[in-house]
Amino acid sequence: MDKVGSSFTSFDKDGNPIMNIDLWTYEDKAFDTSHYHIIAKALIYHESGHLLYSDFNIIGQLHQDFCDAKKEVEKAANDYHSAKEEDKADLIPLVREKVGDFVFKVNMPEVNNIYEDLSVDRCMCEKGREENGCLTFLRDIGHDKQKELFRQAIESGYVCLDMDNWDDNTLRAVLFEAQAFGHVGYRKHIDIQVLNALFEDDDIEKIKNLALYARFEAPTTYERAATAKALLNLCQPLLDKIADNLTNEYLYNIDHAKEMMEKMAKEAESHSKSTGSVDSEVVKSMGGGGTARGGAKMKSSAPSKYDLGLPEDLKKEMEESAKELGKESLKDEADSKSDESAAPERTKPTAKELEDEAINSMSEALDGASKTFEKTEDRAEKASITSDEDERAGETACHHSVSVSMIDLEDSLSMKEEYTSEGKEALKMIKKDELSSSVNELSKKMKKILMHRSQDDISKGRFEGSIDMSGLYRIKTDLQVFKKETSGEKKKVRFIILVDESGSMRGSKIENAIVGCWMVAKAAQKLKIPFAVYGHDEDFSSEVFRIRKYISFQNCRKLQALDNLFHIKAHDNNRDGLAIFHSLRELVKSSQPDEDLYFFILSDGEPAAAQYSGASAIEDMQKIMNTFKKHYQVHSVGIGLGNFDFDSIRQIYENSVCVKNPQNLPNEMFKVFKKC
Repeated sequence: MDKVGSSFTSFDKDGNPIMNIDLWTYEDKAFDTSHYHIIAKALIYHESGHLLYSDFNIIGQLHQDFCDAKKEVEKAANDYHSAKEEDKADLIPLVREKVGDFVFKVNMPEVNNIYEDLSVDRCMCEKGREENGCLTFLRDIGHDKQKELFRQAIESGYVCLDMDNWDDNTLRAVLFEAQAFGHVGYRKHIDIQVLNALFEDDDIEKIKNLALYARFEAPTTYERAATAKALLNLCQPLLDKIADNLTNEYLYNIDHAKEMMEKMAKEAESHSKSTGSVDSEVVKSMGGGGTARGGAKMKSSAPSKYDLGLPEDLKKEMEESAKELGKESLKDEADSKSDESAAPERTKPTAKELEDEAINSMSEALDGASKTFEKTEDRAEKASITSDEDERAGETACHHSVSVSMIDLEDSLSMKEEYTSEGKEALKMIKKDELSSSVNELSKKMKKILMHRSQDDISKGRFEGSIDMSGLYRIKTDLQVFKKETSGEKKKVRFIILVDESGSMRGSKIENAIVGCWMVAKAAQKLKIPFAVYGHDEDFSSEVFRIRKYISFQNCRKLQALDNLFHIKAHDNNRDGLAIFHSLRELVKSSQPDEDLYFFILSDGEPAAAQYSGASAIEDMQKIMNTFKKHYQVHSVGIGLGNFDFDSIRQIYENSVCVKNPQNLPNEMFKVFKKC
């Protein structure tokens, strides 16, 4: 198909475009002219429906709302920039609040348009068989194409389903599946891989009902806008993640802009061309990128709809600095004018052009320098984690003075017949409560959510494929009587399990921890998921940190390997951060590129060792887990099992499973797996 000839635009009497039809989006080698005629008709019906049934005053107000919200962000940012350094921390929550409101409102027009499309389609379909057939065909092929694009995006990592990496691309995927309920989901099965990964079943049902309500029961744009707001409320955790990232990036740029301006000003004289423009080599040497927008550029790759302007006071400072650069450049041009008499005459840049170029150059340099610094830091951090020369290179600073003893117990334990007293009690609990059935349930849930992210699917109502006998009644109207079966993609996973063997775990806590560890390990064994089990404590008198290997990745499939778990017992102190680091390091070093990585820690959430406890210890633990999330996408899950206060576990671990009864472990872990 010719890209140029595949689109056309309709204009009103004043020459303003009111409708644009682009067939190139639906290009398919299997289509002939008749298919494109149907698509063109469908697009015209749909766009005409907007003219008939959409209230553009309300739509315009939604756009005005996010413009106003953007101004509020910039106002709060200006107060932040103008404040004294000691007062800035108090103003960050206000900036974050305004950014959160902006992120919500900037997405309202798009979500409202989703529901406008559904309602308009329904209204036009009711006008006759041709309208219904054309629009149904359009939505089916459009859904299939978009679904395939998102599938590829998820596989490539462009769309992240992991909570720690949610961004606007994740939101786009959620909105696509939410809209699909109203476009095609009301008449046939659809795959909702993204919604299944991010939402509970109750919320998915709400999202589906919102789409059906918008299509069949929301006659006005006002009601559809209210429905859009309800959907975004359900997406609030995702919007919060976007707002958090946007706030951090925005404040980073504000904080570093002046620093970069000063550096640029110092180098202006030695790095300016005879034409009066700022030397591009300066920008290149500092990592400068493309043209900045409005004299400023965010350091992130966030979509342009999230662009936020620099605070007014900061703009003025940049303009003043730019003027100084411009004066220096013009002076250089005058000094070199006599040397250019033989050269072709050049157009003299205006002061405004020099000012704009200087602002752009400073913004680009700021952007590039910060990115280069971050990448260098990231590479160094990642290299230290997996260093073969020094296995302790990646540890956080608070552990550098601690002696570490790594103990491999696999071979020695196999020679012992006697379990620890805690192990014996745990074994009694497993037999008494018949936990094997709970393990079967846990393994089924693991298989469903971890190993088959993309489910088997039967797509019905197609123009090709095998005949769908249940759909033959449609043959008189639209010939969509075929179905196509697709197999779900199988995922690979790898676990590492860490057990807190500190003194505070004595008694029922360590017994329950052994039971929980056995359940997770047994379920992994059933599914042939590679796993390893470690325990840890720190000697009270010598302050030597000890980490014990009970089951290795190499031997995890042996049936007798689980017997080693019943040798676990409580010892002395616990330096959790160091144990977490070495467990995660082992997980990463043993992993394959196509595996999803999970770290489970069974503990009471009470880190306590020499000069290691309280808030600083918790901060260290979270920093280590976040580092492995950032570089290796490791999902960390804290497990509390038994009759004790779970508040500390919920505080430390972003993903936590806290149950008093081991039989409840499968259901609670399933909920956490859906969020990961």
